[in-house]
Amino acid sequence: MKQTNNKTNIILFGPPGVGKSTVGLVFRDKFGFTFYDGDDGMTPAEREKVSQGNWTDADREVLLTRLGETINRLSNDSKIGVVTSVALTRQWMRDFLNNKCGDSLHFVLVSTKLTNTELEQLIATRREKEGHAITIESFRKFTAAFETPIMTYLRLENPHDRSKDEELVQNVRHVIDSLGK
Repeated sequence: MKQTNNKTNIILFGPPGVGKSTVGLVFRDKFGFTFYDGDDGMTPAEREKVSQGNWTDADREVLLTRLGETINRLSNDSKIGVVTSVALTRQWMRDFLNNKCGDSLHFVLVSTKLTNTELEQLIATRREKEGHAITIESFRKFTAAFETPIMTYLRLENPHDRSKDEELVQNVRHVIDSLGK
C-alpha cells in the first residue's frame, strides 16, 4: 500500500457527474478520511475558463500543482489520509499529480450506471442550483476526452440512488479493504 507518513491518500477520478464528491463524503463521514473536493481549488477565473471551454493543458498543470500541494499539506495533518475528488480525464494528468505527491497516491475510478442523458440532466441541475463550472457542452468534451487508465487503479461504482446508500458505503469499504487499510 502506498503511503506518505503512514497515511493512505486516494484520488477519486472519473468523468464529471459520476459522483466523485459524493463518494468522497462517504470516505470522510463513515471512515474518517480527510476529504478535499478538487473543484474547491479552482479560482473563479479557472471556473470561467472551464465553462467557456477555454481550459488548456497549461491551466491544468497550474491547478494540478496546487492540488498536489494541498494533498501533501492535508496528508500531513490527517490521521488516516486524504481522499480527493478530481476528474483527471487524461493519463498525463494522473501521472503529473502522482509525481507531485511523491508517487504516493492510490487511484480509484468512480463509475455509475446512469446514462449520458441522465448525467447531462444532473450536470444541468448542478450548474443551475450550485453554479457548477461544468456545462453540458464541457461535460461532453470531458467525456469524449476521457482516457482509459494505464496505471494500477481500483474501481468503485456509485449507485446514484439515495435508497442504495448502504450499497455505496459497502463499495467504499471494499476499496478500503482492498488497500489493506
